Amino acid sequence: MLLAGPREEEASPSPPKPRPMCIGYQGFFKKEVALERARLDTQYIQLIMSCRSIGLFQVNPQSHPLYRSTLSPYMARYGRPLGMNCALQHLQFFDSNFGQFFSNFDSEIGVPPAAFLMAMHASVICDFCLCVFSPPGFLAHAPDGECKNWISHNRVDRMLLVRSERDLNLSVPLRAIRPSDTEDKGVEGDGYEAPTLEETAIRVAFIEWNSRVGVTQNVWALLSTSDIYCEGCSLICTWYGHIAHFKKDDTCSLALGTHIQA
Repeated sequence: MLLAGPREEEASPSPPKPRPMCIGYQGFFKKEVALERARLDTQYIQLIMSCRSIGLFQVNPQSHPLYRSTLSPYMARYGRPLGMNCALQHLQFFDSNFGQFFSNFDSEIGVPPAAFLMAMHASVICDFCLCVFSPPGFLAHAPDGECKNWISHNRVDRMLLVRSERDLNLSVPLRAIRPSDTEDKGVEGDGYEAPTLEETAIRVAFIEWNSRVGVTQNVWALLSTSDIYCEGCSLICTWYGHIAHFKKDDTCSLALGTHIQA
C-alpha cells in the first residue's frame, strides 16, 4: 500500500479566518505565505496518523510518503537547494538538545525511543500561525509573547509559553551506550557524535522545526511518523538512518546477528 500525496483536484480545507490586521504591521512572513502555511489538509493528516496507528509504516516503511523517490508536495521545498539554503540560515539552536536529537534521529546513530517520544511531546503548536515548533523555536518566534509569524499582533496562549520555557532545557536521552557501540562505532562516553549522512529533506525540515520558522502541521504529520524501530539495537532512526546503520550482510551494526527489518 503506497500513500499518495494530496490530489490537486481536491479542494483544500478553508484557511483559518484571518485576525484583524494592524495597519503598518509586517510579520515575518507575507500575508499570502502566512495564510498558506496555516492551511491544514485535515484528510491527509488523518490518513497519515491512521496508518501510523495501525503500524503500517513499521511493517512497510516504503509506504510512507517520505520514503519514495518523489517527495510529498508538502516536503518538496526541503529537498531543493533554495529550501536548504533558507533552512541553513536558522541554525541558532542546532547545538541544543533538540538539534542534536534530530541530527542523530536522521542518521545511522539513531535515538532511544524515549528521546523520540519526549521530542514529539515537547513540540508546540502556535495558536495563531498554526505551525509546529520545538520549545526553543516556539520561544524564538514569540520573543515578547506575540506570534511574529502571523499577519497581525496577537499574544500567544500564556500556557504555551510556560510549557516551552519548562521544556527548553529538557534532558533528551540521546544515546543508550552499549559495549557494542564502543566496539563498532568508536563512541567514547556519552559525547555527541556528529551524523555522517548528507542533508536530507527530513533533516532540513527539522532544522526549521527547531527555529523561529517552524513547520506546517501538514509537514509535521510526516516528520512525526518517519521513525523506524530497529529490534537489533532498540534504537529509532528515519528510514535513511535505518538503512545506513546496517552492515553489508544486512545485520545491525550495534547488535550482531540481527537482520534488517524492511
